[in-house]
Amino acid sequence: MESLTINDLLNKSERPEPIRSFIGFDGFIDEIVHVIDNRSDVDTFTRIKTIEEYARRLMGGSGLSTNVEIVSKMRKIGGNGPNFAQALIMLGVDAVYAGSVGKDSFDPVFDEFKEATELIGLADPGFSQCFEFDDGKVIVSKLETLKEVTPELIVSKIGEERLLKILCESELIAMNNWTMLPHMSEIWEMILRDYVPEMKKCCGVSDKVIFIDIADPEKRSDDDIKRALEILGSYTEAGFKTVLGLNKKEGCEITEVLGEKIDDFAVYPLENICRYIREKVNLTCLVVHPVDSAAVITADQYTEVPGPYCDKPKLTTGAGDNFNAGFMFGYMNGLSLKESLRCGVGASGFYVRYARSANLKELAEFLGTF
Repeated sequence: MESLTINDLLNKSERPEPIRSFIGFDGFIDEIVHVIDNRSDVDTFTRIKTIEEYARRLMGGSGLSTNVEIVSKMRKIGGNGPNFAQALIMLGVDAVYAGSVGKDSFDPVFDEFKEATELIGLADPGFSQCFEFDDGKVIVSKLETLKEVTPELIVSKIGEERLLKILCESELIAMNNWTMLPHMSEIWEMILRDYVPEMKKCCGVSDKVIFIDIADPEKRSDDDIKRALEILGSYTEAGFKTVLGLNKKEGCEITEVLGEKIDDFAVYPLENICRYIREKVNLTCLVVHPVDSAAVITADQYTEVPGPYCDKPKLTTGAGDNFNAGFMFGYMNGLSLKESLRCGVGASGFYVRYARSANLKELAEFLGTF
């Protein structure tokens, strides 16, 4: 049978039941800022446009000192989990979100998110200043509250029976931002040990998908990274479909951790990354996305598609999460790997142009432009 396209989903006269998901466990308040290059008066300035220009400005202060002026452009929800969940919700997915979005109350920045999902606050949010440039971003984060997110906290806040019910009812279980959550490996192990056996009894796991966004692992040790990948492989062994999402930098870093030396991340072939990691890690599906393309590999297929590159993005913080959401929306709805990748690059491309996530109609229309 020919696989569906996104237009098939859009044109169905009777929509199927929405996909149910459980997503966690981070949460941030993001302040999006531009860095001032020159200011001519109180209202007029030019911004530093590239990370390279910003690096040169900082290097100019070495041995001396320098001042950097920033201008706040917006305040928004942040974190891999909330950005991913919000993008999926816009595409029609039902989500229960548990994370560091507020311990006793929610900041107003989460109001719209709270209306769209069942929101479970585990700890107060972290805070990030996201320095936006035309060629990428530099994110400076405060993570103290994320240390509170432990297996014990999740169980105590949600409750054992309710957590099992949520896991059983969810077709997609996404646990994002491993790097910034120091207890994430323990959380993964807790679910495997304490809940997966019960899930197999009451609902089975073979139709459930585990999605992991490991996030930039550069600051974590090689042993920590290898342990995380082994745990992910244990989910595959337990019968889940497992999907790991990486950007190209993360893909290169993990490739090196697993034993392959890379001289230049920028030019290293995308297919080499995919095939090497897929060979070393027990996954159902690996997705790697540079800024101008994306690739996916499974046991029997490698597929790569170009993306709609934008040289003047309005917003890049959260673009990777929107890519992951677009891809997983396609994957969960039975689209081909190529069509799922196109949903991913389309969701990301829309987001960087309009500084918001697309709904299903907008995504379908945008995919028709490239």
